Amino acid sequence: MLGPVWATPSKAGMGAPLGVVAITAARAGLAAAAATATLCAIGGVDDAGRADAARAAGADAVAAIRALWTAPDPGAAARALLGDG
Repeated sequence: MLGPVWATPSKAGMGAPLGVVAITAARAGLAAAAATATLCAIGGVDDAGRADAARAAGADAVAAIRALWTAPDPGAAARALLGDG
């Protein structure tokens, strides 16, 4: 897991947000080490746009709490985060 990528209340004590550039750097580091680890972006993945940005930067997966917990339709929110929405 890599994060927090964006600011989020649940990760407030974990330092400043790293931004999507950290995902790109981590992906490059994994590639250079020939690692096959899954890179999961966590922290502030509040909507499909951020999920898409994380994947575009090299994340294999995203983790979300608030985007699902506070959504009027958690199923629709999950589909949107997956790019199926």
